[in-house]
Amino acid sequence: LGEQAAEYLPVLEELLKGEDGPVVEEVLNAYEELGSLGAPSIPQLVRALNTDAAVSAGFSGYALNQSVPRVFGAIGRPAVPALVEALSNHDPLVRGHAAESLGLIGADAAPAVPALLTLLSDEGHFSASMGCMGFERTVGAVAAEALGEIGAASQEVVSALSQRLEVIKEDDWYPEEVVLSAEALGRIGPDAAS
Repeated sequence: LGEQAAEYLPVLEELLKGEDGPVVEEVLNAYEELGSLGAPSIPQLVRALNTDAAVSAGFSGYALNQSVPRVFGAIGRPAVPALVEALSNHDPLVRGHAAESLGLIGADAAPAVPALLTLLSDEGHFSASMGCMGFERTVGAVAAEALGEIGAASQEVVSALSQRLEVIKEDDWYPEEVVLSAEALGRIGPDAAS
């Protein structure tokens, strides 16, 4: 559809408010295909990160845990300011999915690095799913993963991830946090050693 897709955004936005979970998931798939052309719908998509709004709109766990972050990843840079704002939401699910989305955006999400650094110690838990399996994640672990995916190689990031890794190892926290912090340092690459 290319540039003509913009005329269909109001229809997609209305369908996004619907209570039929499978329809909402298909709408999210359409947004993912649109990529940056879906940017005018960012405010409506951010609402999809909110647990209460999403449940009342009929989102399934899969849509929340998989589709919404992928949509923001596909939209890219235009979604960054709204996602940075979502990082301060009271709900760990919203913060976690906002951080995941920023990681999926990658290097274009570099302006979010300061906000992600503040989340490294966020112990808020939220349920995530991978296919039919569910598991608990912490916002701090997802923030560490996002920093690695963004590839933010500043000394501040390397120092914060290294310190976080030491704290996690000393306190015997969740193994996922150790792995994600170490992987983030690995993704940053040689700059992590300096």
